[in-house]
Amino acid sequence: MALDRDVLRTIANPYKPENEIILSGKQFIGREQELLLIDTLIREYHETGKLENILLVGVKTIGKTVLLEQFEQKLSSSFAIYHKELSKQEPQDITEFFVSLIDELINQFAENYSANTDLEKDSIFEPKQVEIWKSLIYQGEHGSKFINRKLTLATTFSKRESAREESILKDMRFVVDSLRGADLDVNGLVIVIDEFQELRNNGRLLEILTRLTREISNLTVIGAGLPLILDDVDTFEKFSRASRLIELRKFDKNEIREAIFAPVAEKIKCSIFAVREIFSEDCLRVMETRTDGNPYHIRILCSEMFDHFQNNVALERCEINSEVMEKVMIQYSRLSLKSKIIRYSLMLLTSSGKNWAWICLCLSFGAW
Repeated sequence: MALDRDVLRTIANPYKPENEIILSGKQFIGREQELLLIDTLIREYHETGKLENILLVGVKTIGKTVLLEQFEQKLSSSFAIYHKELSKQEPQDITEFFVSLIDELINQFAENYSANTDLEKDSIFEPKQVEIWKSLIYQGEHGSKFINRKLTLATTFSKRESAREESILKDMRFVVDSLRGADLDVNGLVIVIDEFQELRNNGRLLEILTRLTREISNLTVIGAGLPLILDDVDTFEKFSRASRLIELRKFDKNEIREAIFAPVAEKIKCSIFAVREIFSEDCLRVMETRTDGNPYHIRILCSEMFDHFQNNVALERCEINSEVMEKVMIQYSRLSLKSKIIRYSLMLLTSSGKNWAWICLCLSFGAW
């Protein structure tokens, strides 16, 4: 049955981030083995009581962050999750990292704390401890005696001092014990760190995280970052040895086509095979060669192609042409104005003629 072009022109573009169709389970394209691995690790945890660290490595825009979200979704039913994205521009202070972690957990779980538990007076979620923590962190003082404060980090932070490693270890062990013992249905803590390669600028924090996962049961770190992690042996070797490595590959031909067809199929509730008719074979071959199997590149190109199709009622199929590619390059210029090849591509696009052969040449460099 042929797809109704008029219907296709009325739907929200399924490739745009704000309209993105969330695919899960078997529909999560090209990453089924990685999702099965998480299921396996969770099953092994219930058998052994230990959840392995994970190191997720891949080039920019290959889909690390999206996969992290899937990991978090699967783990959140059994574990507390703390997600942190590191920044090259703002190096991470060690004390602030752990204060932020604990503060988020208190905000997340304190209201659900059961005062009827046997650990009422030995938990970070006990109302008095929450009061002490909040007062020290946000006001810089509290009238309690130091001996009555369960978390050393709050006092350290209020004095603008740097936390000692042993104090961090003690506080984090207490945090994990509190999570497991406060009737919260939580087995432990998973710290998820995106842009993990930025820890090369803070090797001390990485050492502490590695030690925490070694010495505290039910505390796990999942890191996602660029392949340079594997080359920086001096910084990352200890964590790598204590982790399950996942290297994200680019999509193969069949996965590229599935990534092209699936968003539309899901949006209008039809088969993937039915969507095939709105893409020519030439168009698909160009997609396979020029996107290099990168899911983000596929989505950007499909988004502009679909926009072009929706705005031109004479078209029966999505197509790649100079107008589409100009908009694609504008998208990439917004993401990375410093990219030399993107600037070069834009220069070609604004020159006379907008030669399509030159555009293809730029794309073949694989920089977008």
